[in-house]
Amino acid sequence: MSPLGFKGDLLHVVSADIPVIFTRPLEDKTVLETHSVVLSCDFKPSPKEVEWYRNHTLLEPSEKFKMKREKFTAELKILRLTIGDSGVYRCKAGSTETKATLTILVTQPAFELKVGLIVPKSASWLSWLSWNLNSCSDQAMYGMEQCPLDFSFLAIERKVEITKHLQDVEVDEESLATFSCELSEDCEDVEWFLNDTHLFPNNFNEIKHLGKSHSLTLKHVTPEDSGTVTIKVQKKISESTRLKSVALRYPVSILADEIHGHTLKPWESFRQKPAVFMKSLDDVVAEERSTITLECEVSKPKVKPVWKKEGVELTPGDKYEMLQSGKTLGLTIRDLGKDDAGWYTCDLGTDVANFECVLSHESLDGCQWLINGNEVSHDARFRAFNKGRKYTLTIKKTLVTDAGEVVFSVRDLKSKASLAVKEREGGRERHGRDDRYKDRDIGRRKRERKREREKEREREREKPAEFTKQLEDKSTLVGREVSLSCDLSRWDNNLKWKKDGKEIRRSQKYDLRQEGTRAILIIHDTTMKDGGEYTCETEFSKTKATLSVEEENKNATLSCETKKPTSSVTWRKGILDLQASQKYEISQKGTVLQLLVKDLKENDSDIYTCDIGDSQSSAKLVVQGRTGI
Repeated sequence: MSPLGFKGDLLHVVSADIPVIFTRPLEDKTVLETHSVVLSCDFKPSPKEVEWYRNHTLLEPSEKFKMKREKFTAELKILRLTIGDSGVYRCKAGSTETKATLTILVTQPAFELKVGLIVPKSASWLSWLSWNLNSCSDQAMYGMEQCPLDFSFLAIERKVEITKHLQDVEVDEESLATFSCELSEDCEDVEWFLNDTHLFPNNFNEIKHLGKSHSLTLKHVTPEDSGTVTIKVQKKISESTRLKSVALRYPVSILADEIHGHTLKPWESFRQKPAVFMKSLDDVVAEERSTITLECEVSKPKVKPVWKKEGVELTPGDKYEMLQSGKTLGLTIRDLGKDDAGWYTCDLGTDVANFECVLSHESLDGCQWLINGNEVSHDARFRAFNKGRKYTLTIKKTLVTDAGEVVFSVRDLKSKASLAVKEREGGRERHGRDDRYKDRDIGRRKRERKREREKEREREREKPAEFTKQLEDKSTLVGREVSLSCDLSRWDNNLKWKKDGKEIRRSQKYDLRQEGTRAILIIHDTTMKDGGEYTCETEFSKTKATLSVEEENKNATLSCETKKPTSSVTWRKGILDLQASQKYEISQKGTVLQLLVKDLKENDSDIYTCDIGDSQSSAKLVVQGRTGI
């Protein structure tokens, strides 16, 4: 008897493998031709061997089929799908298998349809389907659970031509300049340019589009607006004209038309308003051997003034220096002596006189201009016109005989003014008015200038300081020096700087400066704590900006999200696959996939792609030196 109590029997021990169970079987998939697809499944326990089959054919790893095996997961990736890749795919793990059907969709054009459209219009398609078996139509015999119908279209733009070209325009300075053209089709893809600068609708530019007509209106035209005005249609057809601040007309340069080759010569001109004095010269009393500067202001810059003493033109040298800054003109006289006393004038060379009268409303009755009792007739020198309630008389090439009384009359109302004309004689000037009025005019002008200066000073004292230039947001790197600045209409001694609501005082960290009416805050040796909102304020107004301080070395995070968690993720830089390293950190949180690029350099700029098998997502990373991403 054996020790186990059996009579003459033997005990046989049989070793058997634990059967494999698929915890996540394969799933049917439908994919477009030329795309990629990933088939995957999960199982327990891990089998010794996993085999993949298409229909009944055993698959081997190749350029077409990529196989991946982890502990409890098997994955098959099929690249560059064709219609022949359709079929039933099986994953065999041990004695157990799971299968799924792969369907490849092929885009096959059924017919061609041409539709005439002008972008950006819309079109719709309505289709009826019928099926034929052996040329016999019988829709009742065959059922369809689902029949996808896809289509694609090619948009071919109609040829757009310019049918009505730019026309001659004549406008006055400070008024409107309008350019218009008409196209053969209603097209919204139109752009306007002035000196290669793209124009957009604002307070100075009015752009209109009504059907086939397009127009551009430039408001408050000045000589500085001289240049080329261009209209571009669909970025192909273009036509230009010149805008000049002269009384003459100039030919237009036409840009080459890439399609039709139009030859066009429109013109554009406008009359300049003559420069006038906005602030007259002031009488000056000075000591011998000292230096003085006479100053005046004119209505426009870039004038050519002539300075004279007692009617004799002065030339620049050691004694005289002619100054010009914008609209301010000046004459500096050095080493004054008794011979320098006298009558100084600044002559703009303007031989045009303008008189204006504004009525309470536009009059339908006849209006009359008189000079020294004689009615003004419209000719080459005299031009009388009105714009609404404003009536204007312009006298060109004024003569000494024009000096005298100018009268504007309407009904029984009259408005009077005086015209003084100077004539050049042998380098000196002779006035068109009696010299006995000279002393009286000088005294009157002195009193008027004094009253104007007192009123101006009083207005400035009463008016609170305003910010004429606001603070601007800035960014800097740690350890750098950065400055914030703003301009005021006048200096305010109560001006304060604040950071995040706390007042800033002068220190080794902060330097508070004043340059005229400009307030400047300089921050030394910036740290991350210096980032925040900075405010410059007075009693009545304030301006603010944000300062961003960033570390020298930056990182960039690229992320995307999938509909459901995926087990296969490949990140690429260009065409190179990326692996987790000190440079790249790859992470996945549920359906969110992330790639962290550390210590950015300029050569990190590239297109980055996240590939999950049957879908891809790409983004471009641009690293701009040390200035930012």
